[in-house]
Amino acid sequence: MNNTGSILEKKKQYQDFSRQILRSDELKELLKNNMTYRHIARFFVNILLFCTFVTSMLLIWQWNGWLALLLYPVYLYFQALQIAGFMVHCHELSHHHIPRRWLNECLAIISGLMCAMNYYGFKEAHKYHHRNIGNLDQPEIGAPMSLKGQQRILNDDKLNRYGEALYTSSKALWFLLSWPLFIYYGDYNSWLLPFKKNNQWHRLSVISFILFIMVNLSFLMWKPLAYCLIYVLPMLIGGNRVLVITSMHHAHDEAIFFNEEEHHPHNSLMSSTDRDFGRVTNYFMMNNGFHIPHHLHPKIAYYDLPRASELLRERIPDHLTYHYLPNSHFYRDFMEKYYEKRLTDNPLFYQLSYIATPFKDKKFRYSAE
Repeated sequence: MNNTGSILEKKKQYQDFSRQILRSDELKELLKNNMTYRHIARFFVNILLFCTFVTSMLLIWQWNGWLALLLYPVYLYFQALQIAGFMVHCHELSHHHIPRRWLNECLAIISGLMCAMNYYGFKEAHKYHHRNIGNLDQPEIGAPMSLKGQQRILNDDKLNRYGEALYTSSKALWFLLSWPLFIYYGDYNSWLLPFKKNNQWHRLSVISFILFIMVNLSFLMWKPLAYCLIYVLPMLIGGNRVLVITSMHHAHDEAIFFNEEEHHPHNSLMSSTDRDFGRVTNYFMMNNGFHIPHHLHPKIAYYDLPRASELLRERIPDHLTYHYLPNSHFYRDFMEKYYEKRLTDNPLFYQLSYIATPFKDKKFRYSAE
C-alpha cells in the first residue's frame, strides 16, 4: 500500500466489506438483542460496586490504619477500573441504548458525574469522533493530533523546561498528569466543562457542571484527605486508563488516515483495533476493547461486542486485515506502546507522541494532493 492507487483500492474493499456486514442477518440479530433492562441493571451494579469499594475502604481505615495502607493499592486498582467503567457506560448511553430518552439521560448524567464527565459535553464531542475517526483534516481523540496541537507543545517553554524532568523522575506521577494535559493540549472538547452550541451555552451541560462542582466541593471541604485518596486518585487513574485505551483503539503500526476528501467513517477498519484485555478488564470496562464493531454500528450493545468482533473476523476476506489482539494486557501494552517505543520523537508526552506519530511517518497517512 505504498502508492495512491493501491491505498484507494484497499480502502474501497474495506468499505464494501463493512457495508456487506451491516446488511447481514447476523448483525441485525445482534442489534435486536439490545435490551433496556440490561443497561439499567448494569448502571445499578456499577453504583453498588462503587459504594461497596468506598464503604469497605473507609471501614478498614477506621478499624486499622496500617491494614488500610496495605490494602490501598488493591482498592486503587479496582476503584480506578470501576470509575473507568462509569466512563464507558456514559459513553454507551451517549448512543441512546435506552429508548426512553429521559431515563437514558438520567442514568448517563449520573454515570458522568461519578467519573468527572459532563454527559452533554462528551456526547457532543463523541458525535464528532464517530464522524471523523481517521480524518486528518478534522483531528480529534482517536485520530492524529493536528499540527496546531503539536506546535502548541513545542512552543510551550515552561512545559519543555519542567516536563522532561518530571517525566524522567516520576513516571507514575506523569501517568496521573498526562490525562488533563492531553485534554489541555489536544483538539478535543473537554470531558467535564460545559459547552456552547450556536453561540449559546448548552443549559443542561452547565447544570451538570455546576452539580458536579457543588457535590465535589462539599466532599472536599468535609474530608479533604479521604476525598482525595478515596475518589480523586482513582478517578485520575481511571480516566487515564480510558484515554490510553482510546488511543490504542485508533492507531496501529499499519494504520492509514485520510484527508477530508477521501475520508469515510467505514475507514475505521483500516485504523482501529480490537483488544481482548481479559475477563476482569472486559467486565469493568464493558468490553470496550472490542472497538471495531462499535464504530461499524454504535447500537451494538456492550455485551454483544465480542460476538460482533468474532463475526467480523470470521467474515473478513483473507486479503484484508482485521487488527485483533487476543491476549492484551493493559499495563504491558501501555508500557510497550508509550514508554518504550514511542518516546524517540517526543519524550514529554507519551500519548501525544503516540497519536502524533502518523504526521511524522508518511506510511501512516494518505493525502489526495
